[in-house]
Amino acid sequence: MDAVVAMTEEYAREISNWSYPGSYALYSFAPTEETVAELMGGGYYACLAQGRLVGYFCYGQPARIPVREQQPLYQQEALDFGLGMCPDCCGQGRGTAFMQTGLDFAQDRFHPKKFRLVVASFNARAIHLYEKLGFCKIAELTHQNSGMPFWMMEKQAASCELPDRH
Repeated sequence: MDAVVAMTEEYAREISNWSYPGSYALYSFAPTEETVAELMGGGYYACLAQGRLVGYFCYGQPARIPVREQQPLYQQEALDFGLGMCPDCCGQGRGTAFMQTGLDFAQDRFHPKKFRLVVASFNARAIHLYEKLGFCKIAELTHQNSGMPFWMMEKQAASCELPDRH
């Protein structure tokens, strides 16, 4: 990955048109002005590789999902981290480099002590990647609108590099 840059309207419009297949469709945005406004509202950044938009990262409030549980999990100190990779780039073994780019950017910019993310519980491919990068499941949540189960995962920011496998 070449760079993480401020979200532009052009990138926001492109992302709003991304469509993921099958059960991954829940990660698709609606191509509306409201979506573009959300992506431009702060907290979202574009990720480029060889000058091409390959994904986005979001940090803080935009990375949170509405949940049914009345748990104080979002009250605990951690930087919420969200991400999305261009559908054309998914499933090609780019996930580790992409994710590491977002973690490194956040570490340099926000200096968190911990990272927190949520992932649909069926998304074994993403969960495997997150665990490989040191994230651990801390809770099961239910999306307020869809009723779908999600996992909340955390990792210490000090261990953002790939764990030593020796």
